[in-house]
Amino acid sequence: PHCSDGCQLILNTAHEEIYRVTAPSETDFSQGHPCLRGRFGYGFVHHPSRLKAPLIKVDGVRKEASWDYALTLASSKIKEIKESYGPEAIWGVPSPGLTNEEHLSFASFFSAIGGNVALSDGVGNTALSGVREVMGEGYMRSLSLIDESDLIIVIGADLTETNPFLANRVSRTARLKESKAVVINPRKIELSKSAWRWLAPKPGTEAALLMLIGKKVSELLGNAPEWLKGMDEKHLEAATGVSAKIIEDVYHALLKAERPCIIVGDDLSYGDNRSLGIAAANLLILSGRLDSKGSGVFTVLNEGNSWGAVAIHKDAKDRAALYEAIKGGRVKALYIAGEDPLGDWPCGWEEALRSLELLIVQDSNMTKTAEAAHIVLPSQTFAEINGTFSDHEGNERPVKASLKSIGIAKSGAEIIIELAKMLGCQSNASVSGRAGLARQSKNPLPVGIIPVPLVPPIEQNSVYPFLLLTGRRLYGSYTVFERCKPLYDAAPEAVLEINHHDAERLHIKDGYKARVTSETGTVETKVSVRDTVLPGNVYLPIHPLNGSQKLTSPRGSHCFVKIEAIQ
Repeated sequence: PHCSDGCQLILNTAHEEIYRVTAPSETDFSQGHPCLRGRFGYGFVHHPSRLKAPLIKVDGVRKEASWDYALTLASSKIKEIKESYGPEAIWGVPSPGLTNEEHLSFASFFSAIGGNVALSDGVGNTALSGVREVMGEGYMRSLSLIDESDLIIVIGADLTETNPFLANRVSRTARLKESKAVVINPRKIELSKSAWRWLAPKPGTEAALLMLIGKKVSELLGNAPEWLKGMDEKHLEAATGVSAKIIEDVYHALLKAERPCIIVGDDLSYGDNRSLGIAAANLLILSGRLDSKGSGVFTVLNEGNSWGAVAIHKDAKDRAALYEAIKGGRVKALYIAGEDPLGDWPCGWEEALRSLELLIVQDSNMTKTAEAAHIVLPSQTFAEINGTFSDHEGNERPVKASLKSIGIAKSGAEIIIELAKMLGCQSNASVSGRAGLARQSKNPLPVGIIPVPLVPPIEQNSVYPFLLLTGRRLYGSYTVFERCKPLYDAAPEAVLEINHHDAERLHIKDGYKARVTSETGTVETKVSVRDTVLPGNVYLPIHPLNGSQKLTSPRGSHCFVKIEAIQ
């Protein structure tokens, strides 16, 4: 349930408790050996923070309530807001970790009341949005193609941390089948250590680097579009900071490749992920291998059912749009299912959520966001629910309940359906929604190459001189992992990575404690002096205790920080 690789897990239970997690040996990805996150990421199921009954807030105090009372209160408040401000003042945020059935009910409910839905993954400024602008809506390729690829380009993704078995697949193919792996990342990630070539462009110029490679390849093949021909190669080289020799190596490898695969993710917290997706899809078309058997562009999503969520909520906004709508006073009621904005999202959300007239949280555990809610509805975990997840190919995979529900918690679909009935809404999610999933085209006709605007490198800030690079870690990037002891023990805090030149200038040594400050927040963290980042850049992962989300803005722009040693 923790990433989009699509591994199948088996919950071994006794006396209504999970004691071990294994995987079937025939599983496509894990081959019978789940990663540590899959193996130990179930502690929240039995954690003391589990919600067992609905809660309502009366005069600032939370009190238990019956389902009937809580849903009646929720429906009456929603009616009041709809009548006073209109349906567009009601928004919902379903977690990409929910089942398809829960998403279908959620989508049907918000369609019926005329509200808006926002997703935290796969929409808006994402690589998936960019790729599908070029390749067509619904474009998907089987990750099994990577096994036979002769050139794999990974950009905008630290797969070892976010999708470990996909990373293993890339490494195995490069090692055993004489394929070439190219990693493009301003940070020296684990996968770059075994790559054939590692390109470290200046942050924000990744799309420009792909355009430069595409220009070289297409001009040699004679299919370069006019807008690309007119771009100054020397200017692009200078902008990216990557040597001409390494670029030459990569475009020659792409010319020779018969089955190139490009894997693109959303790790560019400082840049335009959508443009990166467009540039990646353009590159495959310019290489002349779009129709080659075994080639493709593969986007990486974050959550267990991100693919299902994106397919179902086709008109969903992103969380930056939600934030702007709240700050603009256009959102009065918000229904959050399975997300914890106050724990996991950038700082600034607390003020935004507290301005709402109605905040409803549906979750399995008490979270920071649930603590701020007016109404809390207890839901089941993946271990107690029946349903399906969608994988990267659009196939539905079953989720089967292994445990009885705790307390009087219900599935998200059941909660939404009961609330819809109280509001007089008719739900046809099981019919029309699932038909919509089935209609997805996995091989749509490409729209065609789209010009990508050339963005200059990010300029340094004199007050906050370091550009913050962020990302998820295999352990501990979400508040849910605080309740999974083996994972939390493996990464009890975030650690700042800094180049040794910058560390010497700041008189900071490896293992020192430092205060990291941005325009929006401050954290204290241990320092790791490593040349995994270039001078002028620092890296701090997302972490519930002292992670980078406490420094970044909800608007999603790049973040600069200053660093002080703590004596």
